[in-house]
Amino acid sequence: ERDNDPTDAQATGNRQVGNSRASGAGARTSGNTDTPSAATSTGGSIAVAAALSLNIPKGIVQATIPNNRNITVGGVTSLTTQANHDATTNADASTTQSGDWGVGVGVAILAADLVNEATIGTGVTLSTDGLTLDAGMRDVASNMQHNFTTNATSGAGGGDNGIAGSVAIAVIDTDTRALVQSGTSPSTITNINGLSGSPVTIRATNNTTSTTESRPNEDTSGASGKDFGLGGSFALARPELRTTAEIASGANLALLSNGVNPTNLTIEALADINTTVVAENGGANEETDDDPDSDSIGIGAGVALLLANNDTRANLGSGNSPNWSGNATLRARHEHTVRGTADGNANGGGNTGIGISFGLNLVEDDVSATVGRSLVVGGNFLLQSQLELDNEMSATASSSGTQSSSNTPDDEAAAQTGPARTNTGSTTTSTPGRNESEGQAQSLQAQASA
Repeated sequence: ERDNDPTDAQATGNRQVGNSRASGAGARTSGNTDTPSAATSTGGSIAVAAALSLNIPKGIVQATIPNNRNITVGGVTSLTTQANHDATTNADASTTQSGDWGVGVGVAILAADLVNEATIGTGVTLSTDGLTLDAGMRDVASNMQHNFTTNATSGAGGGDNGIAGSVAIAVIDTDTRALVQSGTSPSTITNINGLSGSPVTIRATNNTTSTTESRPNEDTSGASGKDFGLGGSFALARPELRTTAEIASGANLALLSNGVNPTNLTIEALADINTTVVAENGGANEETDDDPDSDSIGIGAGVALLLANNDTRANLGSGNSPNWSGNATLRARHEHTVRGTADGNANGGGNTGIGISFGLNLVEDDVSATVGRSLVVGGNFLLQSQLELDNEMSATASSSGTQSSSNTPDDEAAAQTGPARTNTGSTTTSTPGRNESEGQAQSLQAQASA
């Protein structure tokens, strides 16, 4: 057992506070028994730092005409929403106290949910010259992005054995939609009547950046100890982002009797997404002069997983439509940049180093622009679906160890690749290793014009 252990000191302080309050209330104190020490079964001291951060934000922004409403407007009808949703969670746990064991564990979890919608319900009858539904981004200090950040850091050092673990998990769900809904039965069909001389615009815009990082603490660079160091990080990002601009099947568009044809029809779903996931950590041990032949081990591991499922859709369903004097544009544009990093590094110092990394990007982005009814357009007609996916994952593992004779890792590598020889009493160690895999950028586009 060690004197001045921080865990023991905190326990003693808590006990003293309890005794003081009990004495002041006339109750029995804990007596003269010594405060038990935080220790292993063999009497070694333990320093522990643990942090848990949990953030569950939910945002709902709506401009809605509910089901079964009858509304008459002398001019143009506009339903607009703007959202700018930011959420951050951080967990930082580290210990650098001397002792037999040092443990630092940081866990950060973010579960964010956002609904941003401008909609017309089923069974609505709306008489209006023109119509705009716009579910978009709000400008906040020149920033027009949703930002979701999850950070977990950990570290342990200064003792004989160090263990550090960081876990970052982000589950992000956004639904951005500009939508004219409709059913199929007579009571649920939506009718937009009276269109005359004005445009119809249905637009949904979603700009989202998410960053999920699990790293070692800067002061400790992971876990280190004279005998043993284990540093591990795990990062998981699971974004599901839906962006929809749609006039549903069954929703009828009708010209005002003896009116002027509406001008332009625009249905656009626009998504700009950036996703980053990082898992890095390291384990190190330090060979000392007083024990140069100790069997010390350093282990570093990083696991980064990205599971993305995103959908961007512009759709004009089946139903009636007037003639348009101007242009008709149906566009779905989806841009997604993905960066993943998994890094496990180990410094064997006195003996053995093991580095482990695993990275996986599983991305499914669906983009579509469709037209399901007959159109007569006086100007240009554009039906466009665009996908730009830039997807990259890098996995790196490195390790180094030194023989008991204190050769450097380079000396070890040279010795192991040189002529065969026999050494009595020598120890074999791993040489530095590295592996990487990277995905290539993908760009797809489908376009029809007339």
